[in-house]
Amino acid sequence: MQNCFHNIDVLIDQWCQRRALKPLSILLPKYVTVLTYSDQKLALLDAMRAVKGMCRKDLTPDEMDLLVASISTLEEALRRV
Repeated sequence: MQNCFHNIDVLIDQWCQRRALKPLSILLPKYVTVLTYSDQKLALLDAMRAVKGMCRKDLTPDEMDLLVASISTLEEALRRV
C-alpha cells in the first residue's frame, strides 16, 4: 500500500511541474486528507479512476502506467479489508 501512495506522490509532483491542472484538480481533494477509513480510500480510488478516464490526453504513457499500477494496488488492498 505504501508503494501506491509513493506512486501518487510521484504523479502529483510531475503534474505540478508541468501544471497539469485537470488531473490535479480531480485527485488532490481526495488525497490531501488522512486516509484512515475504507470510505476515504474508496473516494481516492474513484478519483484515480476518474483521472484515468477523463485525463488521458494530460498524462504521459509512463504516468498512465504508474496510475494504473496504483489503482490495482489500492483495489487489492481494499479487497483484503
